[in-house]
Order: sequence, then C-alpha cells, then structure tokens
Amino acid sequence: HSELQEPINNNLLEQAINELVKSADTLRLRIQTTQDGVAQYVADYEVVTLKELAFSTEAQFTQHIDTLIRYPFAADNTALYYFELIRVTGQPARLVYCFHHVIMDAASMKITVDAIYDNYRQLARGRACLPLDDQDYRHYLKYEADYLSSEKCANDKNFWAGKLSTYEETAQIKRVNKSVSVHADRVDYHFDHALNQKVQDFCKREKTSAYRLLIAAYYVYLSRLSGRRDTVIGTVFHNRFNLEFCDKIGMFVSTTPVRLAVAESAPFNFRELLSLVGNEVELAQQHQDYPFDLLMQDRKQMGLDAPLFEVAISYQNSSFILPTEFHFQKAQEFPLVIHLSHRGDNNQLKLELDYQTDYFSRAEASAICTHLLTVIEAAIANPQSDIENLAILTQDEQQKLINPGNSNHFIPRYTITELFEQQAAINPDALAIVNDDTSVTYQDLNGQANQLASRLQTLDVTRETLVAVLLPRSSELIIAMLGIIKAGGAYLPIDPDYPQDRIEFMLQDSGAKLLVTTSELSNNYSSPCNLLLIDKLPNATGEYQPVSGKPDDLFYVIYTSGSTGRPKGVAIEHASFEN
Repeated sequence: HSELQEPINNNLLEQAINELVKSADTLRLRIQTTQDGVAQYVADYEVVTLKELAFSTEAQFTQHIDTLIRYPFAADNTALYYFELIRVTGQPARLVYCFHHVIMDAASMKITVDAIYDNYRQLARGRACLPLDDQDYRHYLKYEADYLSSEKCANDKNFWAGKLSTYEETAQIKRVNKSVSVHADRVDYHFDHALNQKVQDFCKREKTSAYRLLIAAYYVYLSRLSGRRDTVIGTVFHNRFNLEFCDKIGMFVSTTPVRLAVAESAPFNFRELLSLVGNEVELAQQHQDYPFDLLMQDRKQMGLDAPLFEVAISYQNSSFILPTEFHFQKAQEFPLVIHLSHRGDNNQLKLELDYQTDYFSRAEASAICTHLLTVIEAAIANPQSDIENLAILTQDEQQKLINPGNSNHFIPRYTITELFEQQAAINPDALAIVNDDTSVTYQDLNGQANQLASRLQTLDVTRETLVAVLLPRSSELIIAMLGIIKAGGAYLPIDPDYPQDRIEFMLQDSGAKLLVTTSELSNNYSSPCNLLLIDKLPNATGEYQPVSGKPDDLFYVIYTSGSTGRPKGVAIEHASFEN
C-alpha cells in the first residue's frame, strides 16, 4: 500500500486508476482455461471501481491486510488486479493494491503506482493525464516466443548445459527429508547506520555492489555449513536489459542460477571471492533469457532431478514517489529467499528472509540472518582474509563455545548405543521404524541389531572399527547402523546411487575392512573390503556381548561431495552427535 499525504478526492483517484488501466494492456491481461490448455489474452477496458473502506484503529487495518493478502485471485477469466482506498482515523489515506504475479513485478509496481499518482496530480490541476509510453505487453510476449526459436536461445541452452552438467548434488545448509508446503513466513533486519555506512564505503572502495557482497557472504556461509566449495545460488534478475522493456508494466523477472566453484583446500580470500562472484553474475545475466523451467527440464532429461539450489537472493532498489510498504503473502516457492533492498534517498539497506515454515523454523531463519551479517562485517574488516577464516558465529556465540560458564552446559555421558537401549527398555512396544508396509518396534529393532552385532563381533569388529554400509533407505539400513555401533564399531554410510568411482574411492580411502550390503548390490561394485550380506545372515549366531564404549568413541564417518576435488572424510564422535 502507499500513503497519500494530501487530502484525496476519491473520484479523481478512481479516474486516475482508470486512465492507467486504459493505457496499460498488461493490467488487462487475463488467464483463460481452454480445451488446449491455459491461454492469456488482453481484455477490453472495463471501468474500475475504487472500493472505499474506513477503520478506526491501525490493528483493524493490519487485520484487513492480512486477510486480503491470503485471499487468492480467481484467476480464470477475471481481472488480475484490485484497488482499495482505506482511511484509518487520524492517519493519511492509503491506496491498497493487489496484483497477480503474472502481470506484475517490483519494478512494474513502481511504474504503476507512480503513474497513478502522476495521473491524479494532473487531474487535480484540471489537466489531461499523460499516457505512458507504449505499454503493449504483447511485444514482450512476441519477443519471448521469437527467442525460443533463435540462435541465442540455442547458445544459452548450451551455456547452461556446460555450466551445470557436472553439478549433481545440491549444496544445502539443511537437509529435509519430507515434502514441504509453500507456506512461508518472514524475518527482517534493518541495517543500523554504522553497518549501513560500512557496506556503502566498502562497496565503493572495492568497486562492487551490496548485492554481490551478500551473494559472496552467503557463499561463505553455505560452503562452511555444507562442506562444499562448489555451490549454486539462485538469483533473481529484473531482466530489463533490453531498453524496449525498461519502462513497461509486466512480469519480467528471471530466476537464474549462479555457480560458484573454488578449488578444495586452495587458499582463497574474500576479495578473490568477490571477483569470482562478479564474473559469474555477469555471465548469468548474459544468459538469463533462457527460462528457468526449461533449464530444469533439460537437467531432468539428463537424469539430474535434484534441485539446483536451496536459496535464492534478490535485490530491489525501487524508490516510489509515495511512501510505500510491501506486504508478504506468506507463500514461497523456494525453501529460502533472501531479499536485499534499499529504498528512499538515504540508501538504507534492509534484509528480508522469506522461509518455508516446513523447512526452516523462525529461530533458524533468524540465525541465518545473524550469521550472514557476521560474515559481512568480518569480510568488510579484512577482505584479504581467507574465506575459511572469516567468522560466522557472533562473539557471544564464540564465547559460549569457549567458556560455557554455567552448570547447564551439556556434557555427554552416554554413547548413542546406550541412549537407544534406554529407549528400547522404556518403550519396547513403541514403533521405531515405519517403512512402507513394514513397521518395527523398539524391542524387535534392538533384537535384530543385537543379532547383527553378534555376527560383526565374530568378524573382529571392535571399538572404533570402521564398517562401510552400502544400503538403500530402509529398515535394514537402520538395523545395520545400530548393529555396527552396538558391536563397538563406527559406520561409513554410502548411498548406492553414488557413481561407482566415488563408492570405490570412499571404500579405499576410508580403510574400511568390512562392507555391509546386499547380495544384489554386491555384484555392482569392486570392493577391497570383506563383505557381509545382510540378506544372507545365518539364522543362528553367537550371543551378543555388550561393549562398554565412551562418548568420545568414533560414531560414524561421512564424506564431503568432492565436487571440485577429492572427497574428504569427516569423523563424528558419539558425543558430538548427542550434543
């Protein structure tokens, strides 16, 4: 909504809106379902009625907005815009507007709202409205259609195929193994004056932008949490590089991936990262015309089904004539979208993190925001610092790790084996595993794990012996992991879908002496390890001998992706996992 500071003539404001709708074909764009699918068309002009409402309190206005933004457009063959004039007692009048994303992006909203206010001022002075320049959105639709059969489209397609063909595993700060809804929420942060000035001075000195600084900072954060130096970050471009479309109303933005790859373990400072970000962003902009949905279809045809990125970053710097506030619709396509904006004459920066609530909690989203700001401050203070040395945790968080300082500090006392056995004793009949039509209680799971552990002990698996596990997600995988740690060993999980050379490298590099797998999977790989086929275990084994372990015993080893170099094994202790 936008605030109208002066006394408003309702009829003139309604006329100003109608003059714009007459001249801007995009606002009259409609969606129609036909026998051949969904089609777009430009409807004939119809008079727009400006609805007027009055509230006595700000709380009533806020509640009305919350209801309005959650109410979906009845998109089939109806107008894709909506206007209201709302007065709150003691406050300036507010023009409230809703647009379907099919016809509007942030830059278009500025053009639209500014044009309405310009029209209103002209009418208030007794003058005719100044029509906007050519607003026929069909020119852009034709441009898009022509592009798809052009040489540039073929070149862009080849570019993205080459850029992304070797990117198979999504770099993530969090793994969520469940379906999530698009329902979302938002946390935001207004840069204080000191940090705002530091960012502006740094960007001027380094000849970069706040947007690229944010992308670089997020890369540092993502690479540190995921253990990956080869990452893809989503970007949202205005896509108005063609001068013909700069001042047009419509939906022009493009979602475009930016791949940032740094050699594993190679020294690389933040200033070098900024340069890499600049080069890759410019490359992505040059090829942004290629539609993101086609790019994902191309990857699917190559057998690459994983999402390209977890997070997209956008930048908005629209400055409206009128004081304007955007309202979040509480729905989000990607797990996390980070908006960086500065509006107004003071260049005040603001971060908004829109997160899917099934994917991130509010505390997690707030922590991401805090840690990004920490990286930004550290990078500004010392851009020559290696990216591995930049602080991510705040000073308070670092102090809590170094000096817990209170009796509530967590001190692990048990191994994961002991914690599981305690649970099995307390709730023996509770369900521990549900897998398709199969369910396993804690008592049964404990018994099957003991049976496997007994067999492993006859194969000389003792404390901290590393045992590889090559099994699909199943109850057998859980039984295998528990059986290994019950025998005192540590497990190395290996996904059967990994490329054969990666599996063989992990088995060789880890030094695992034993591989737990199935008879079917064992035929697919050349293993230097002895094999234990979980589907061929003998019915009778010796009695399981409990192992007295310690919290600092090795629990499991996991390997990094190795997208830009050799994968590396990371050892995790029972205490670390319990914590």
